Amino acid sequence: MKKSVLALSIIPIISYLIIGCNISLQKPINVEPAKTLTKSNLPEPTIIETVSPTLAPTTIPTITPEILVTKENSDKDIHLKLPSGLTIDAYALIDHPRVEPLGFSPDSDYSQAEIMAIHEEDRKLLFPDNRIGNENIMIQFGDHKLKTRKIYATYPTPQPGSLGTIAIEVLLDDEVIYTAEGGKGNTTFDHLQGLWSYDNHWVLEYVYVTVKINKRGGTIDNVVSQVVRDGILLSEEYSYEEVFGFQLMKGKPFYFYKENGQIGVTYDGQEFMLGFEEIPRYNCCSPAELNPRQSQNMVSFFARKGGTWYYVEVGAYE
Repeated sequence: MKKSVLALSIIPIISYLIIGCNISLQKPINVEPAKTLTKSNLPEPTIIETVSPTLAPTTIPTITPEILVTKENSDKDIHLKLPSGLTIDAYALIDHPRVEPLGFSPDSDYSQAEIMAIHEEDRKLLFPDNRIGNENIMIQFGDHKLKTRKIYATYPTPQPGSLGTIAIEVLLDDEVIYTAEGGKGNTTFDHLQGLWSYDNHWVLEYVYVTVKINKRGGTIDNVVSQVVRDGILLSEEYSYEEVFGFQLMKGKPFYFYKENGQIGVTYDGQEFMLGFEEIPRYNCCSPAELNPRQSQNMVSFFARKGGTWYYVEVGAYE
């Protein structure tokens, strides 16, 4: 019993010695006194760069404008807008226009189809057919009817090919108000070309045919156009060499005139000299494809100036 007590008393002493020895072996810890923070000794702030997230851009469909390729016109082409409201487009051609079928070759980057497409819809607006059979024309003139009547006469003549003459009468209802002499009656040309009315005026276009004898003794028909307004020849009224191709364009009078060997146009009383020397017209059969083609807002035709042929469109489109 005494041995047990003695052992128990020794254990704490040994533990103390061991622990004490361990503590004495450790290095002393230096604890710095707390510093008082002032403005001068505050730590430098850390600058944190904020990086915004990169967002994928929203794809917006873009409309790419159509690139119009400008084609080269011929330096001989004519494109004009007149104060009268007429637009003139003359396209120079490489050579004479063709027939059967009708065709032409522009002296530019444009094709025949591209040129013809520009005013295709206006060209389709044709005038109503006012012919009575194949011989005469009848139109409305105010509250009256205006019509033509062809009178043929046959008589012996010493000149070959002149087998009679023709006259064209203009009748208001059933009363003859004008008679036009058409010259040679037996010809391939149609003497009666048109009958019109506007603003209380009436207009007759016809051709006068004479006969020439060539060197071989054969005959050649020579055609001169005549345009009469209210009984007066326009060529005499305005001292023109010739007037032809009368029509209404947008309801206003239009016609060609020839002066000093050159051809111009008159629209609504205003003249403009085109300078062409030849416009095929009044032809029969296959060459008739080269005749001017009249529409309500325009006329298309072929013309020659010097050695150059043109396809021309003249119109009042607005």
